[in-house]
Amino acid sequence: MHGIAELPTYIRLAGKLLGPQERQDLIGYLAVHPEAGDIMEGTGGVRVIYY
Repeated sequence: MHGIAELPTYIRLAGKLLGPQERQDLIGYLAVHPEAGDIMEGTGGVRVIYY
């Protein structure tokens, strides 16, 4: 099972840049494509994407 974490910095910036539907679309994309993005070294598999 995968989880999607919205960190405080992301929430703050996403609130300024994305509408509610765009945020939900991004979460939906990540749910379908859990291997999208680059793995951050030393995190045990946390991924970062640039949208």
